[in-house]
Amino acid sequence: MTAPARSDAMPLATSLPNQVRSESYSFSAEDEGDTTAEAEGHRAAKADNWNELVLTDDEAAISCAALGLEGLLEKMNVLLNTSYDLSPERQSLLKICSNLPDFGIAYSLLRPRWDMDPQSAIDNIHARCKEDGDIRKDVVYNDVLIKKYLRPRRLWDLWSNRVVPSWIAFTEPWDREDPFGQEAGQPPIFFAVSHAWLDETGRQSVNTLINGREWPVPIPAATNLEQIRADLLHHNRSYTWLDVLCLRQKSKEEQELVRKEEWTIDIPTIGGIYRATDNVVYYLSGLGLPFQVGDLNSSRHWLNRAWTLQEVKENWRSCVAGSPHLPDDTSGMAIDDPMRTLCDRMDALLSNNDDFRSLFEVIHQMAHRSATTDLDKIAGLNYLLDVETDWRANPNVISGMDRSLPTYVIGESVENAWWRCVNTLRVTHKSEIFFYFPAPGPGKGDMPKWCPSWKELSECRDLLTYAHESSDRLRQCWPTACPCRVAVARIAGFSLAQSKAKDRREGNIKLQGAHEDWPVFHATANHGQSIEDGEYALLIPTGGRELDKLDHQGSSRCVIGYLRHDTKSGRTWFEKATIIDVHEDKGRWARVRITKRNLYLD
Repeated sequence: MTAPARSDAMPLATSLPNQVRSESYSFSAEDEGDTTAEAEGHRAAKADNWNELVLTDDEAAISCAALGLEGLLEKMNVLLNTSYDLSPERQSLLKICSNLPDFGIAYSLLRPRWDMDPQSAIDNIHARCKEDGDIRKDVVYNDVLIKKYLRPRRLWDLWSNRVVPSWIAFTEPWDREDPFGQEAGQPPIFFAVSHAWLDETGRQSVNTLINGREWPVPIPAATNLEQIRADLLHHNRSYTWLDVLCLRQKSKEEQELVRKEEWTIDIPTIGGIYRATDNVVYYLSGLGLPFQVGDLNSSRHWLNRAWTLQEVKENWRSCVAGSPHLPDDTSGMAIDDPMRTLCDRMDALLSNNDDFRSLFEVIHQMAHRSATTDLDKIAGLNYLLDVETDWRANPNVISGMDRSLPTYVIGESVENAWWRCVNTLRVTHKSEIFFYFPAPGPGKGDMPKWCPSWKELSECRDLLTYAHESSDRLRQCWPTACPCRVAVARIAGFSLAQSKAKDRREGNIKLQGAHEDWPVFHATANHGQSIEDGEYALLIPTGGRELDKLDHQGSSRCVIGYLRHDTKSGRTWFEKATIIDVHEDKGRWARVRITKRNLYLD
């Protein structure tokens, strides 16, 4: 997709990635200018006193053209306590900034590189800019992000009060093993902000130079960006990620294609931003607003939003903005105390995040939360599931190799987004759907019949029951990733019309063509899915070790359905109908000799 042409009022701050290193100002005796011990001491002291490194709004708004090269040099020397002269090499560095709209952006660009050799700084600027563009250009393959952890597109430089692409702050090359540039033992390079979004009646849209007026910034009507900046500066780091400023918001109609292109990558990778930092500042009552427990049942409360599942951190108590000290232990508080309820629910989110192994558990959590659209729920689900895929493979014979994330498509149908999520699920989660969800899907479009729709899963009341079953029994037994056993069997006794208990029925299985002394196996169906008497294909997980993994309390989970043969392709397809548990002596069941075969699933 090609983005439409746009007028870059702030060219460096409107494109490319964002993630930034907090500067540690180290000055070498070989630097230009005054190298006396006294000068070194002054500069080090100023770096420690970050207040002196923060620009006022008036300073940030000064035109670079009005300053000229000498003016730029003078301001940088004063701010960073240096005494460089206007050498030809440093003139070349400063000329890069001469066409920038204001000194705020120039300060962001020069500050991390000010003590480099000027030519090295110029080379670094070009290298980081090109590197970032190349990474972002090549990250999508067949609607899948083949790099899960990306630097965010933009960061808010609190010291310059400008939103800039993250490559500006990174001076080191991008490292696949450490994409966020966090060196061992060093503090994270930025912090993130998590906040409750008020409804539209409580918000205002602000046009601001902070983001070059690229889009109106939605914030609560009762606060302003100046106050929010002042609050965040107290965290003693120069860079932060705040969605309203760093993630492109709705704007003019001609800018919507730009937003659509950016969100393709930026929405799926939000979770990585919060995971990368050890410090998330929480505005639980609204961005920039004082803390209140609030209505814990409101769909707008931070606790009830879909995105917040991926934003909570272990140290959340110490990072709630505008609040008194929150209790570390709520056991002594009244059971109906709203503060206790809030703290306990926040802590529960942490335990859930640590144990998000079941697909059904994650869907249950997400389905009961609020979001602008279900597309947002699926996007959040994608990250929480830690999805992976062999992105080169055919979707129907996917084996789960390389970690990745589906792209985000504005306006896409929910069910198509869900199928693209399923298409990239790890083997274990696909097996969970196949072996533990009793109902087949509608089989519409590209979605196979074994996969239920998002609507069916998100509205299912028994997901936690299925999650409990699968968490103890499931292993990597995905039928298209390994051989499986398929038998033709006569199944009887499960008809809903014949059963008093609709959620637990008992019946019998007789394998067709079996030896006469083979027993009729007893089986149960612990769900309400219809199973009429008749002949079915029985898909049995691979024998031996894999079969044992699906065995639980003397039963083996099997899938029943139908075999379909495609004469054109020569492929045999298994069409899922539902699931049953076979109860019989495990030794006899495991000794049933049926040819192993590879199947395609429908």
